[in-house]
Amino acid sequence: MKFTRKHISLIAAAALSSCSVGPDYFVPDLKMPETFVSKAEIPTTDNVCSTQPWWSSFSSPIVSELVTRALEKNLDITQALERVQQSENLRREAISAFLPGVAVNGGSEKGRSSSARFPGGASGGYTYSVYNTGLAADWSIDIFGGLRRGLEAQSALHESEQDRLTLTRLYTATQVVSAFVDLKEAEQRARIANRHMKLQEETLRISRARFSAGETPELDVLQAKARLSETRATLPPIELAVKQNINRIAIMLGEYPVDFLASELGKKILAERTVPRFHGSLNTGTPDQTVRLRPDVAAAERRLAANTALIGVAVSELYPKISLGGSIGLEAADFSNLLDGAGTYRWGPSLSWRPFDNGTLRARVAAADSRARESMAAYEQTVLQAIAEIENSGAWYNSELERRHLLKKALFDAVQSLQTAKAQYEVGATDIVSVMEAEKAVLASRSNLVNARAGVSSALLALIQASGSCAEKLPVAKGEDESNAN
Repeated sequence: MKFTRKHISLIAAAALSSCSVGPDYFVPDLKMPETFVSKAEIPTTDNVCSTQPWWSSFSSPIVSELVTRALEKNLDITQALERVQQSENLRREAISAFLPGVAVNGGSEKGRSSSARFPGGASGGYTYSVYNTGLAADWSIDIFGGLRRGLEAQSALHESEQDRLTLTRLYTATQVVSAFVDLKEAEQRARIANRHMKLQEETLRISRARFSAGETPELDVLQAKARLSETRATLPPIELAVKQNINRIAIMLGEYPVDFLASELGKKILAERTVPRFHGSLNTGTPDQTVRLRPDVAAAERRLAANTALIGVAVSELYPKISLGGSIGLEAADFSNLLDGAGTYRWGPSLSWRPFDNGTLRARVAAADSRARESMAAYEQTVLQAIAEIENSGAWYNSELERRHLLKKALFDAVQSLQTAKAQYEVGATDIVSVMEAEKAVLASRSNLVNARAGVSSALLALIQASGSCAEKLPVAKGEDESNAN
């Protein structure tokens, strides 16, 4: 068929007016509850804070340095960055499919043909040699939108990887701060235990002196020694927690623990004695506002968009494909004469269609449709999980606030009780058991209070991570400032 300018015009018009087969994507409108069950304040600002990052609300230079280092060096983030780059390259590949492809060809051929193929030709056939070179071009016309749907899918997958990168960064930042909080909380519990061991050693000294004077039985001495040993036994698990949290921090910074401890930052962390406390406030938002800020929810929605577009890619295979192709080149019987050889060319349209595929293509369409439905269920599940995590972290935060308040009162009462018991024991008005029970209550209250104060910070970190948002820097609420237990 002669391929004229009229044919080119018709094909171009068809390409410009072509449709994209398959379903058009719309963001699902999921019905969410109007409020959270937990009454904790939830972040609603964007992931990138307008003024300063949320970790600055801990008012700790070490926390800021830890997070900054983790965001630069963490290997999970490095992997996520590479996945973003991979998805971007695949998106570029999808764009290049719209453009004509050009290839440089060259070759040589030597053969012998029999005279049987050419009646009346040379007796016995003939031998020939051919050398050729040239350019070949091919352009696929996207009449039914398969290429456009492919680009739509790759663009959505690229955006999904970007959201996953944001999620990894948020997770890394909250976890490295959480590990630092847990480390300082464990160290403080160790100091409390050591302090109480000194107090118990004094109680043991008094009980021995009174036993030597015949004022108390030997049982008081044995009980005092037993309580001292019991307190010493609390130290190994605390020391283990210290080592484990140092290792957690080192790994999140992409370092071996031994190298981290020898670094300047490692030395700063070991020298720091204060448990970092959050000095910010978190804004309240509705479930719909808050959930849509979560990177994992955004990533799930983008994967749904990608798999919806892939339905169109599968459907487009049911329709004819039209492409324009051509080539120009040179041929010669001798390689040395190739540049002066005979010119060749070809050009024209081509059509391919598979109307009788025995169900293969339709099965692929059905599979693509099923993947999209699976992605929809995964998106809904991600939203439900997000709501649950925000509710749980909000409830945890409320619980830790109440626990901290009650433990402050418990510590005050326990200290008063210990002072009274000691005074009475020294004058013989009570036995050693009352003193030891009071000491045990003070030790437990102090340790629990340190744990609760760290728990408030940990719950806030969980709240930030669950909401996928930043904490807004606001003044400390009146009555919320507290001192660290000694």
